[in-house]
Amino acid sequence: MEKPDTNLATVPGVPELSLVIPAYRQAATIQEDLIRLHKIVADITNGSFELIVVVDGFVDQTMEQAQALQLRNLLVTGYSANVGKGHAVRFGMHLAKGTFVGFIDAGMDIDPSA
Repeated sequence: MEKPDTNLATVPGVPELSLVIPAYRQAATIQEDLIRLHKIVADITNGSFELIVVVDGFVDQTMEQAQALQLRNLLVTGYSANVGKGHAVRFGMHLAKGTFVGFIDAGMDIDPSA
């Protein structure tokens, strides 16, 4: 059976890229990091993306700081108990709608522009 010739990146409502961002104790830097990442990803994808921040435990103001940004294509979610980065990544991947899905840590240990 042949696969349908459908390019999901052109289907309305399906972003080209979903980027999951696990975050734990990032209140001091989350806004700056998300603004920078948002610009980089928007430029690369021509606006066809979603950023999914998963706050892994409400231990500081990371959730509130991220939600305050109200950036286009930004979803901020999370849960009260810290259960680890792996769980946060899987949680975000489950929510992702993009044709391509990846993740990058909120602390930006890896330079997103590299």
